[in-house]
Amino acid sequence: MVLSGAVPSRREPLPALLRVHAAHRVRLPHRRLRAYLASRQQLWVAIVGGLFIVPQAGYAYVGMRYSPVVIDADYGCVSRYPTSVPLYWSCVFVPSNAFLSGIFSYIAYKQYQAYGSDAWRRLRNDGIQSMCLVIVCNIICSIFTLMKVGNDFAQVYFIVDWLVTSIILVNHTAKIRKAASSLIASQNHRSNRREDNTSLDIRETITTLPNHFALSTIKSGFIR
Repeated sequence: MVLSGAVPSRREPLPALLRVHAAHRVRLPHRRLRAYLASRQQLWVAIVGGLFIVPQAGYAYVGMRYSPVVIDADYGCVSRYPTSVPLYWSCVFVPSNAFLSGIFSYIAYKQYQAYGSDAWRRLRNDGIQSMCLVIVCNIICSIFTLMKVGNDFAQVYFIVDWLVTSIILVNHTAKIRKAASSLIASQNHRSNRREDNTSLDIRETITTLPNHFALSTIKSGFIR
C-alpha cells in the first residue's frame, strides 16, 4: 500500500515530528496510535491496526481457558498450556508489530528524504533499529515458547519479551523527544536569525533616512 500524503509540505516538518512525539505520550494502544499519527492519520492504517487489535483482546481468554494451573510437587503452581496458546500469541502479535512498526519506520525515512535534517536522520536510524530489535525479540521469544525451552517454565519468555521490548521502546521514546527538542531549537534559532536580520534592515533604513532627506534638501537648494 502507498501512504498517500504521508510526507507533509516542505513548510511544516515540525508538526509531523510532534505528532510522533505526542503518540509516545499515550499509553494504549502504543504502537497502533503512534503509527496512525505518524502517517498523518491515514484511515486505512487505523482500520488495519484495529483489525490487529481485535484478536489480541481474545488472547487473555484463550490463555485462561486452555491453560490449566496445576500444583507441581517440585515447583508449586505451574500453568500447563497447549501449543495452540503460544501459536495464537505469535500469529497475532508478531505480524501486528511488524506491520505497524514498518509504517512508522517508513514515515521516518520519507521525512528524512524530504527535509534531510539531522533530527529526522536520527529518528530514521533509531526508529528502524528499534523496530527491528522489537520484531527480532518477538520472533525469538515465540520460537522458544513454541519449542517449550525450559519445559513448563517456557511461559517465562512472554515476560522476557515484554520486558525487553519495553526497554527498547522507552529508549526509543527518549531519543524521539531529544530529536523533537533539537528540531524545535533549530527552527527557533533560524526564526531568531530572520528576526535579527529584519531588525537590522529596519535600523539601517531608519539610520539612512535622515541622510537621504538632508541630501535631497541640499540638492533642492542648489536647484533653486
